[in-house]
Amino acid sequence: MIASFPSRRSDTDADSVEVDDAQGGNPPVNVHERPEVDRRILRQLMHDAAPHSMVKWGHALKSAEKLLNGTYELTFSNGVTVTADFVIGADGTHSRIRPLVSPAKPAYTGYGGAEISLTPEVAAASEHTDLAEAVGQGHSFILGECKALIPQRNGDGRIRTYAFFPADESFVLPTDPDIARRVLLVRYQGWATWLLKFIKYCDSDAIYQRTLYVLPIGHHWEHRPNVTLLGDAAHVMSPFAGEGANLAMLDGLELALALADAKSKANPGDLRTWWDVGSEAYETKMVPVWSNAAQESDHNLKLFMGEAAPQAAVDLFLSFGPPPPQDE
Repeated sequence: MIASFPSRRSDTDADSVEVDDAQGGNPPVNVHERPEVDRRILRQLMHDAAPHSMVKWGHALKSAEKLLNGTYELTFSNGVTVTADFVIGADGTHSRIRPLVSPAKPAYTGYGGAEISLTPEVAAASEHTDLAEAVGQGHSFILGECKALIPQRNGDGRIRTYAFFPADESFVLPTDPDIARRVLLVRYQGWATWLLKFIKYCDSDAIYQRTLYVLPIGHHWEHRPNVTLLGDAAHVMSPFAGEGANLAMLDGLELALALADAKSKANPGDLRTWWDVGSEAYETKMVPVWSNAAQESDHNLKLFMGEAAPQAAVDLFLSFGPPPPQDE
C-alpha cells in the first residue's frame, strides 16, 4: 500500500551532461543526477547579488491596470501606487499581473495539504534514526491511498515534508499547531507509526497550508506590449515533475538574455521598444518548454496520487534504469 523511494543529494555541478573522458573531459555524469540547493540559501544568494535598493519589502501587489498611454499603474497593499513602462509578473499562482495578458485561472487539482518539518535537532535525535535513514541525503516519496508524504533533507539537517491528500477546495488547515497536527494525523490514520512521526514531531513554528493548483497545459497568451510573465504566474503546475522552481529560474535567465539581445539590436527609429521586442521573443521560446513540463507534471500527478500508486511510481523510477551507486 505504501512505498518509499529514497534518493541522494548530488554535489555535482551538472544534472544532465555527459562528458567523454577519453576526450580529456571529466568522468561521465549520471544523466539523472539532480543537484539541490535549499530555497532559503538560493534566495539569499540572489538577494546578495543585487543592489539592495532594488528590493522593496512590504509591497504586496494589490492590482495592476493598463493606462491609456500604454504604461501600467501598480497599486500595493500598503497604499503605494506607481506607474511602470514595462511589467514582469513574477507574482505566483494567483498573479495580479496575469489578467493583463491572459484570462486563464488556476484550477484546483483536488489535492490539499501542508508543508511541515522536523527541526535539525529533532531530525538528528537517536529515536528518529528510522526517519533519517528513510529520507537519506535527498528526498523520498511515500505513497498510498491517493496520498503522499514527501520528506526532503535540507542543508542544515532539517527534514521538510510535504503532505498531500484529497480534499475539498474549501479545506483550511487550522492555525493552531496542535490542532493542525491532529487534523493531519486523522488524514493519515492507519499509516505506519514511524511515518506518523513526521507529523507528530513537526516544528510548531513551521506548519503551512499547501494547496495544489495548475494552469492549463500549454497555457500561453497573445503577446501584449510591455508586459510578460514568468514562474508560477505563467505556468503553475503540480510539484510532481520537480521543474517548477527550475523553470522559474530558467525563465528569468531567458528573459534577461532576450532583453539584452533586443537592446543591442535596437535602432532609434524602431516603432517598438526593445523591452517589448525582447519579451515577445522570450515568450515564443519558452511556451513549448512550459508545455512539456506541465504535461510531465500532470502525468506524474496521476501516477503518484492515483489508485495505481505506489506501483505506478515504482515503474516510473525503474524506467530510468539502475540507480547510481550509493556513497560509501
